Amino acid sequence: MKGGKKTTKRVAADEVEPGNTLIYTVRYANNGDEKATSVKVNNPIPEGAFYVSGSATGKGSSILFSIDGGRTFNTPRKLSYEERLANGKTKKRKAGPEQYTHIRWVVDEIPPGKRGALSFRVKVK
Repeated sequence: MKGGKKTTKRVAADEVEPGNTLIYTVRYANNGDEKATSVKVNNPIPEGAFYVSGSATGKGSSILFSIDGGRTFNTPRKLSYEERLANGKTKKRKAGPEQYTHIRWVVDEIPPGKRGALSFRVKVK
């Protein structure tokens, strides 16, 4: 806290400890002569960390998540899994951010010569 306000400072993460929050930034550029549309950018959630809910950003993009190692993607509201109960039956459960394995941004359009950035935060376990 500085002057009663919470401040965030970005520094290179040479060493991390449990509880630290890390910010990942993915930069992209269209070096071609034509616009690129519906560009998919996939990024795994680092092992030993979990996604911080609501932290993914990307101007002009849709953001989806995977809980199965990047095989399928969906919105958080639609991510679920089946849990086997002691009686042998299964119950559908909503997946939480700690279960996300990958993030996918679908960037609507990247005009020629333009660039952008996508980011997300994780917390070290």
